[in-house]
Amino acid sequence: MVVEAYKHKKFIDSSTGKKTDLIYKDVNPTKKAATKQFKANLAQSDKVAKTLSGDKLTAYLTEQNQKNADYAQKKWQTMNNSLIVHSNKLAPVTKSKLTFNK
Repeated sequence: MVVEAYKHKKFIDSSTGKKTDLIYKDVNPTKKAATKQFKANLAQSDKVAKTLSGDKLTAYLTEQNQKNADYAQKKWQTMNNSLIVHSNKLAPVTKSKLTFNK
C-alpha cells in the first residue's frame, strides 16, 4: 500500500544525491539481499542436514527455519520503516479543520 501510492514518484536519495523511487531504493535491494541470504542459508543447512537424522534432524531444521523467519521479519520491518519515511516525504501536506460532535 505504501509503495503503490508513490511508486512512480521520484525523490532525491540523500545518500547518493540522485533521483530514485521507492521500489529502486527500498524494495528491490531488500528482495535481493534476502534472496542471497536465504540461498546461502539453504546451502549451508542442507550440508548439515545430510549428516543428521530423526529428532536431531527435525530440531535442526526447525531451528534453521526460525532463523530464516527471524531474518526475513527483521529485513521486511526495516524496509517497511524506510518506505513509511520516504512515502511520508512524498505525501502532499493537507490542512483540514477538525470538528467534533458534542
